[in-house]
Amino acid sequence: MSTELLKLKLLEAAFNGSLTHADTSTWEFPKIGDIAFTTSGGTPQAKNKEYYESGNIRWIRSGELGVKYIYDSEIKITQKALENSSAKYYPVDSVLIALYGATVGKVAILKAESTSNQAVCAIFPNERFTPEYMYYFLSSQRDNFLGIASGGAQSNISQEKVKNSIIPLPSIAEQQRIVAALEEGFAYIDAVASAKQNLSSTAEMLRSKILQAAFDGSLTGADTSKWEETTMGDVFTHNTGKALKKDNTEGVLRPYITTSNLYWDRFDMEVVKQMYFKESELEKFTIRKGDLLICEGGDIGRSAIWDFDYEICFQNHVHRLRPRREANVRFYYYIMLYYKWTNRIKGRGIGLEGFSSGVLDKLEVPYPPIAEQQRIVAKIEELFTQIDKITK
Repeated sequence: MSTELLKLKLLEAAFNGSLTHADTSTWEFPKIGDIAFTTSGGTPQAKNKEYYESGNIRWIRSGELGVKYIYDSEIKITQKALENSSAKYYPVDSVLIALYGATVGKVAILKAESTSNQAVCAIFPNERFTPEYMYYFLSSQRDNFLGIASGGAQSNISQEKVKNSIIPLPSIAEQQRIVAALEEGFAYIDAVASAKQNLSSTAEMLRSKILQAAFDGSLTGADTSKWEETTMGDVFTHNTGKALKKDNTEGVLRPYITTSNLYWDRFDMEVVKQMYFKESELEKFTIRKGDLLICEGGDIGRSAIWDFDYEICFQNHVHRLRPRREANVRFYYYIMLYYKWTNRIKGRGIGLEGFSSGVLDKLEVPYPPIAEQQRIVAKIEELFTQIDKITK
């Protein structure tokens, strides 16, 4: 479960009483507009420099919401702008919610007296609720607000929809307990997510070090003086697949692999496209079990070994490699992974980078004795398996 989904589940528990095991029979369920004053701001005329130059009054826009506390604004307006627009002062601890655009439903607590544009609704503070409780409640409602948002070019919710929202309202003491429980839970979720990220980064670094050791001989204590320095074109025959053309209707419709099916060490076969292949093209454009496939475009160099018992065709942004001499194909898969991680594979082209057949053919690689290739692969996979167990 993602961090965001976990937090949503925690918010749901907070406002149905289960997070703090509260007795909800004592709670009230008023509309926000029945317990608080709400208002929205305005935009001073943009062309009038007197309204903005040398301004010192904070003027918040909806895009600035989405943080817990707001202490300042990117743009300031003048007193004259305030007097000649519908912008107005909001007191400290007002809870702000975005009404328009991509940030619809995002909230923040105001920590310095400010104004805003009309895309922000302010809920003024009072003794019925704590700002943090209102903030977390509105945060829990964002999906609902997005669901009822209307509009063409940009989504929006009206101030009335905010005012008509039903809020579970326990005592102030219970609100404070709920806020404390939420913040403790959020801190724990963030700590776990950070630990997972750190562990993931460490695991990635370890894998890179293992591959470095594999190809300098130190992983297996190999005598690299017996290794041949060669190229991918010397070890493999290779070619790219068939280009898709709108007027291609000769032959038989067959499924084919694209770069969107090919990932590191795996294939995503959920969506497999088809195009026409003639019988005379099948030898050149068919993949069989054991072939190494490498992306020519997109995430260049991304590689996997076709390990299925059936054959399939492939298109022109994928290289198919088949050994022309005795070779452990997985050894060369790990070389591609190592070269990608260490930035040794760089595409050519404008806009979309490419990894051409000529570049692939001349890519320098080691060629240890076949027995040593097999020992290296076995050691890499033993250590990678141990890392996977730790990270899980």
